[in-house]
This record gives sequence, C-alpha cells and structure tokens, in this order.
Amino acid sequence: MTKGIQEQILRITSKLGALKLELQELREVNKRLTEEMKSAEERQNELQMQLTECREELEKREKSLAEVNEQIKVSANPQPVNREEEIDELVKEIEFCIAQLKR
Repeated sequence: MTKGIQEQILRITSKLGALKLELQELREVNKRLTEEMKSAEERQNELQMQLTECREELEKREKSLAEVNEQIKVSANPQPVNREEEIDELVKEIEFCIAQLKR
C-alpha cells in the first residue's frame, strides 16, 4: 500500500476510535439521565399523592369549619322569646321588688 493510503487508513481508524469513545460517553450520559428521569418521575408521583392527600384533608377541614360556623350561628341566634311574656315577667319582678321595699 502506498503511504497516502496508509495515512488515510490511520486517520479513519483514529476517527473511528474517537467516535467509539464519544459514543460510549454519550451512552453513559444517556443512562445517567434516564435514571435521573426515572427518579424524578417517582418523586413527582410521591408529591402528587401527597398533594391529593393534602387536598382531601383541606376539604375535610373546610367542611368541618363550615359545620362549626353553622353551629356558632345557631347558638348565637337563640330562638326568639315571646316579647309580651318577657315584659310581663319583668313587670312582675318589679312589682315584687316594690312590695319588698314597702315592707
């Protein structure tokens, strides 16, 4: 073989070796990135489940709060008392007190 052909073969062989090395490095990077992506997806799934649980807990607490607020409204607004009966009772108390003072 001529010297030019041998040099060409050496250059091609050298490039082939460099490309094989680069391919191996890229495969390792791809493998690492694939593992990182899988780990990130697992973490995302965990966080999604936690978010779902938090939303359910929030809904439960909001419902409980609404029930407590409703109970507070009911207890803050007692049933109206007959106004005339209340006035009659006050008049009787006043008359009793006056009678006691006269003694």
